[in-house]
Amino acid sequence: MSIGEFLALLAPLPDSATVPVGWLRDRLAAEAMPVPPEALPAPLATDLSAKQVAIVFGRSPATVRLWAEQGQLVGAWKLNGKSWRIPVAAVEQFRRNQGAPAPTQLRPSTGDLGDWRRHRKPQHRRPA
Repeated sequence: MSIGEFLALLAPLPDSATVPVGWLRDRLAAEAMPVPPEALPAPLATDLSAKQVAIVFGRSPATVRLWAEQGQLVGAWKLNGKSWRIPVAAVEQFRRNQGAPAPTQLRPSTGDLGDWRRHRKPQHRRPA
């Protein structure tokens, strides 16, 4: 059944008619052609924002924007002339060029935020 035939079926019904969802699904399923998985396009990698790239490298978004403006992130582009979009491949290439560990190798800190106090150098105080 083509879309034209489907619309012809619906034409005699008033605009306020309620169509059973099951019937509609059956009609649409009859129209669906099975597509083999190899015929489907590969999923597109989404471009990252400057903020997302900043999180990966532990830098500020302003630093990432500077890298993009300097051309260090190949393929980076501005969305509507405002915010930067950086391809995932550019982030990986930049990471390899910088010698940074892959994001999967980065480990979150298991310590307490106050641990630095215990590890800082002792302050020498003058005797009173």
